[in-house]
Amino acid sequence: MSRYATQLEQQIRSQPEQLEHVLTSGSVKAQVHAAAEALHRVRRIWVASYDFQAPGMYEKAGFKRVAEFAGCWPEGHSNVVLCKTLIARSET
Repeated sequence: MSRYATQLEQQIRSQPEQLEHVLTSGSVKAQVHAAAEALHRVRRIWVASYDFQAPGMYEKAGFKRVAEFAGCWPEGHSNVVLCKTLIARSET
């Protein structure tokens, strides 16, 4: 665990009332709610990578190659575009 994470954990444990106040304040609630709604609307994740970087990692994570542009910069390599379709979420 990083030093920052350890310090943060110690601070949270020593001052739980302050943490509860922050988590229940209106602005934080609104931000968390907005983020949750945005995630609910996400249907696909698109990424671009070079052939010498991470396309294999993305493919192992369920991404599919949708395009490959050969001969791009850097010379002799390809730019790979990948997409992952997320599980369909029902509209509420």
